[in-house]
Parts: sequence; structure tokens; C-alpha cells
Amino acid sequence: MLTAALIALAAGPTVEPVELVRTFTQGESYTYEVRSFLQLETKEYPLAYYLPSLVDLNYDFTAKVNKVRPSGFAEIYYERPEMIQIDGETAERGPLTTKEKIDWKINLVLSPINEIIEMEDLTPKKDDGGTTPLFFNSVETAAPQGGGMDIIGEIQRLALFIGSLDSAIDFSPKLPFDEVEPGDTWERTASYQPQKTRSGKTEVQRLDYVFTFDGVKDWKGIKIYQITSKLELDSDAAPWLNRLMRVPEGRETLMKMPLKLEAKIIYRLDMETKRTLSAFAESNGGWEMFMRGDGLKATVSQKIKGRTTLKEKAK
Repeated sequence: MLTAALIALAAGPTVEPVELVRTFTQGESYTYEVRSFLQLETKEYPLAYYLPSLVDLNYDFTAKVNKVRPSGFAEIYYERPEMIQIDGETAERGPLTTKEKIDWKINLVLSPINEIIEMEDLTPKKDDGGTTPLFFNSVETAAPQGGGMDIIGEIQRLALFIGSLDSAIDFSPKLPFDEVEPGDTWERTASYQPQKTRSGKTEVQRLDYVFTFDGVKDWKGIKIYQITSKLELDSDAAPWLNRLMRVPEGRETLMKMPLKLEAKIIYRLDMETKRTLSAFAESNGGWEMFMRGDGLKATVSQKIKGRTTLKEKAK
């Protein structure tokens, strides 16, 4: 027994499994600020250098818990009054700041694992009958649009961690279904991208974030739970695009289109309520197009870097 006790002592204290389930309180309200930065560097043949394009997208949002259901699900009123876009300076002008009043007002139901299961858009209609969309005016793909080429725009949005409300950083991280210990992982789908299957054929498949529970950490003088999520994409979209465009085999003009993206997000959660206190995200990637006759030279190349922070604002 003494030997067993010594072995247990050497192994360190026992870590109890943690149930990462968010708890809500009726009437509580939280305001967050989201600050995002995206850098694109694009080179088109025959240019020998990359042209940079910089953009910041910033916004604040408020989430108020109107009701907590017996199941633990929360009925939340979400508001995002405006978005501020800052386009980086160019040779012709200095930085350009555009403020757009989007006036998002949304009723939603949020589960204890941060999944949006219901959504009602209450955003005031514009004169044309529509609602103001999330704008992305200055982020140009340098690739032709349509016919599946919007995959580039999706990669850029993933790099910036901003998209539709159910996939943006606003209600993250997506929590696990089961209890976890430090080092445990789980997955959630972030997007869909052309990727090679086990059979060797390229098809549009799930692109997942892999979440890892890091355990208890010290942060700004308090104990918090930390979760790290990572996403990796490394594929060639050309076979899928050629098949989509019904290009006969052997007559392809698009020979290769490598897509790459690595993204990492660190979340810090309140240990009692499992509410996200802050998040820091970084991404790095890019894409290229190689056409028949261009040899080893890419017709278009683009490097992508992104950075986003989410922080709860003091009341």
C-alpha cells in the first residue's frame, strides 16, 4: 500500500472531469467588442511583387438574456448597432474609415454549449425591402466570381473569424457534449471546402475546428478555463472546380489551385458560468491559381493573414 501511495503522489493530484456547460441568469446583459484585422497580399502574373491590401472590421454587440428555459436554454436579444471598416492606405490616399449603421436586432435561442438553435431577425428593413448585409467591400479575391470561386471569399472570412452569426466569434467556443479533462478534444464544423477524400477524389467536405480543453489557467489575476481551437486546410480545389464546370478530362485550363489556411483561437472562460471573457485569434494562409501554359508560375497568388480579438466590455 505504501508503494501505491508513493506512485499516486508522484503522479500528482487527480484532475476531476469538468462539465463545460454554460449557465444563464435571466436579466443579465453583456457587451463585447470585436476588433478584426485582415492583410491580403496579391500578385498577378506577370508582376514580380505582391500588392498589399489591409482592412479592419470593428463592432460592438450586446446580448441580453430575456428568459432561461427549464432546459437551460436561453432566450437572448442580440444587438449590433454598427460596423466600422478601416481600409488601409494606398498610393492614392490615406486610411479610409467607413461607419455603417447595420442596426442588427435578433432574437435567438442559445443552448448551454453555445449552439444557436433558433433565430428571429428583427432588423429594420431598408427602403429596398432588404436588410443591411455584413459588408466586406474592400476585400477583393482577385479571382473570378461565381462557378464555385466564392470559396476564396469564404477562406478570407474564415481568416477574419467573421461571418454569419452562428459561425462568427460572437457565440464561441462551441462546447463539448461530454465532460472533459485537460488535453481532451472535440470538433465542430466551421465551413465546407473542396478536399481530397480517402478514395483520392476531391469533393466539398466539412472543414472542422478541433477544440482542446487546456484546463485551469491564470489570467489577469483570476483563474479561468482555457480552450484552444485549431483549423487546418491544405487542399487543391482544381479537380473539383473543373468537374463543376464540366471541363472534359485532359482539356483543363485550370491545372492547380492550392488552398491553405491555418487558424488558432484561444478562449478564456469564466469558471462558474462558462461565459467567454475574451478570445484571441490568428490565421495564416493563402491560395494560388496555375493555368495551362504558365508552367510553374502562378497566374494569381494571394497571401492571407488575419487577427481578431473578442473582449467583454466593463459595465
